[in-house]
Amino acid sequence: MVNSIILDYQHLVLLGSMRYFMNIWFGTEPFQFKVSAISKQRISRDILKTHSDIPCEFARQKPQELKVLSYWKATEFRLFLLYLGPILLKGVLDPIKYDHFIMLHLAIAILISPKYCSDLQQVAYAKSLLTCFVESPPGIYSETIMVHNLHNLIHLADVLHF
Repeated sequence: MVNSIILDYQHLVLLGSMRYFMNIWFGTEPFQFKVSAISKQRISRDILKTHSDIPCEFARQKPQELKVLSYWKATEFRLFLLYLGPILLKGVLDPIKYDHFIMLHLAIAILISPKYCSDLQQVAYAKSLLTCFVESPPGIYSETIMVHNLHNLIHLADVLHF
């Protein structure tokens, strides 16, 4: 069954998992795991400050403030996951949630890298990070946070055929 279902990066990782966790931390849903309004404002301000420093490879829309998170595009989630998030979330999320986010960041950075995705050891490491990332939320957040989309992350490394 894993080989019969297409797992695409944009919908599974960016518009699925990354959007899901950002909505938990910053969104309008009444989650108990939200960051403070002050931290949300600071991150929004810092996101806007980065606009002049974003490379031309991110030719589409630059990330907007967190108050319009529901309108973010996949490229904005990609920029946050791979570049801005590791810096902006440090000290905002508690260390356990931050480390949980970094697992996703590292695994995806490995799997999208032409250099590392062809290395079996790196792919195995990415798979172990994704497995840990998927298994951790009930202990970090709650059982209710587990969704089917998260489980599919485990199989991302399996779609790389050597």
